[in-house]
Amino acid sequence: MGLQVAQAQKLGNRKQIMTPKNILGLALVLSGFLTICSNTRCVADETATTTDGRKPLINFDNHPESGIPLDAKAQERGDPKSHGKLSDLVGDSIKTVRVRYFSQASWAGEKEVREYIAGLLTNKLTGCFTFQIWSQVVGEPEIECLVDFTDDYRHKVLYTEHKPYQEGRLLIWGTAACFRDATGRWWFVSLVDYFRSHHPSGNRELSRKNPKPQNAEHWGNILGAFQMATSLDKSNGVIHCWVRNAGSNAVPYNDFTFGYGANISLEIRQGTERARVNAEVFPGGNVARGAIPTNVKVRWLQSGQIITNTWVRHDTSERRKFLNVPSRETLLARISEGDTFALDLVDARWWPTSILQHGSLEARVGQTFHSASPGDPYPYMHGPEITLYSPVFILDAGVIQSFVDRREHEK
Repeated sequence: MGLQVAQAQKLGNRKQIMTPKNILGLALVLSGFLTICSNTRCVADETATTTDGRKPLINFDNHPESGIPLDAKAQERGDPKSHGKLSDLVGDSIKTVRVRYFSQASWAGEKEVREYIAGLLTNKLTGCFTFQIWSQVVGEPEIECLVDFTDDYRHKVLYTEHKPYQEGRLLIWGTAACFRDATGRWWFVSLVDYFRSHHPSGNRELSRKNPKPQNAEHWGNILGAFQMATSLDKSNGVIHCWVRNAGSNAVPYNDFTFGYGANISLEIRQGTERARVNAEVFPGGNVARGAIPTNVKVRWLQSGQIITNTWVRHDTSERRKFLNVPSRETLLARISEGDTFALDLVDARWWPTSILQHGSLEARVGQTFHSASPGDPYPYMHGPEITLYSPVFILDAGVIQSFVDRREHEK
């Protein structure tokens, strides 16, 4: 080997000339040292501290943002009319739907989610609006999707309509959804009927029989543009109740009075009189006592729109987050999501024997409220008092007694 290294290294009192063999050994040592230093830097980067010496907390969260997107809230509100079905709105413009997130608490797997979304985009049980048609507060979406549109549709948006192209989005919360089209316009979609007939938590029996009565004979008399309908769910012992705007123009209403237990009655005819009987109002009942809560609002109800949320429903859902919710209440929350309110017949165990001994009971539901105006001062109770009634319907006393007995046995 002709290669000599002139550099010497002192080891104690001796000098050692570096040979090629020694050079190789030193290289391996340096390589290991650099690797350790490199790894040490990586660890240091991962555990970097803040300027005040505290280590930052790093979490991973792949859940979508809660609530309606800010750009959807900020967009200019269009006319109050329905713009048809979501299936008609999208037509054949969609190329790909990419599911970014779905709630595993609601869905068994990807197959079910895929089928639900595919059905939603072709089904006729939806309605699209340029504003938030529903009144309930929405949280984290149950399903979040990104939407890619076809090349032909992109070309139409960019060069025919001369609008900037945007990626589509689809957010789904139970009976409500938001859809952003290729122009950036957000559409607020009502899914009440589709939810009930296709969602894993939907009440298919109620959907088939009388999901949300649209025919005139199912609705009561009109008072102040408001109208009420009911549907008896025998299997669950529940009376579903809806209040809608039967007029041609939007009307204001106080969101506290609707669904509030003290303002609701279930009446049974006895001879020429009507007796008021116990029925637990869901959700919430008499949850506010004394002064009227300061966060009540006067809201606008569009023509044909049903009140699907009330102050009581919102307040109850917020409190439920911190409570150990019984299974019965969980069921009621699921099957009454699209109702103005529901009556739980579990309290029929307190009805007088003279009523339960009858075979058929003629019944009706009443809702008392004050007409409201946006100019009214808080607590928005200055208008005349109105009592709205549902159409008369028949309750089978034997079915009710059987339901009560079954509930008592389950305890």
